[in-house]
Amino acid sequence: MPNPRPKTKHLPKQQTQWQHLPTKAIRVPALLSDRLLQIAKVLDRYQEPPAHALIGAELEFIQLVEQLHTLSIDELTQLQQALPLILEQKFHDQSRC
Repeated sequence: MPNPRPKTKHLPKQQTQWQHLPTKAIRVPALLSDRLLQIAKVLDRYQEPPAHALIGAELEFIQLVEQLHTLSIDELTQLQQALPLILEQKFHDQSRC
């Protein structure tokens, strides 16, 4: 039997982790659920979601940038030192084409 006037003052207030509200529960195949949730979280990080759906290389690039945030300062410094050489090689390869 439903409680018409439940007492909720003692319950902790939950904070949503989603930036864009309201949220909606959807049914998706279990096999795809983790990947779709990951994509939704990436899209939600933007103030305004992109007008087009992110696919392929665009999504991979966003995920790569997000992974950079997990690196330590030492790892980021190593990456900073390696990037000029990588860029030089890429520009050289591109100019040969």
